[in-house]
Amino acid sequence: MVFKAVFFATVLMVLSTAALVGGRFLGIIDPAPAATSSVCDSLSAAQRKALVGEKTPYAEELPAADGVRGGCRWTLEEGDDKTLVEVTSMDADAWVAEFAREAADGSSGDAAKQAVRLRALELGTSASDREACALASQVFELDGAARGAQRAAVFEDSPRKSSPRLVVQGCAEGVFTRVVVAAPALKTSAALERRATEALEQVEARLS
Repeated sequence: MVFKAVFFATVLMVLSTAALVGGRFLGIIDPAPAATSSVCDSLSAAQRKALVGEKTPYAEELPAADGVRGGCRWTLEEGDDKTLVEVTSMDADAWVAEFAREAADGSSGDAAKQAVRLRALELGTSASDREACALASQVFELDGAARGAQRAAVFEDSPRKSSPRLVVQGCAEGVFTRVVVAAPALKTSAALERRATEALEQVEARLS
């Protein structure tokens, strides 16, 4: 009886091991699953390819910071900074504090930009959700969005950047969300802005 019990236990262990190895060999089981962060799961591979024109299989969670709910960067390979899709979600008051720090380092701009900069410095780290998103709306207006807009898209093609990029940002219900799309041959278009805005809306819905 003891021999039979040991024999059957050994057979079960061998079969389980074989099934696990076979599953990995056949691709049924992923031995190194991708990042499981809700942020890194927020956009599919097909959506990212539609944005940059290439696959971006390498997913990297961005470092945690105060007020940041999550962030993820997808690239062609580790360390690539030329072709990427990046999403960041943070508390709106944390975004105001970040904007205020950047505003403190600059003094150029017309009266409207100066007013927004002063408002950011005034709010500092104590902005309410409503105040933070109202400030974001003013920034979006300066970027060319309609008055009162909750989202804006800006195309950046500067020698200081490794690649041209489209930055889409939104603020709603106390959450500030940003989607960055970059690629060496990236060109601005209404279709690209629409796809990036849809990606932003999906990330907002996923993390709300």
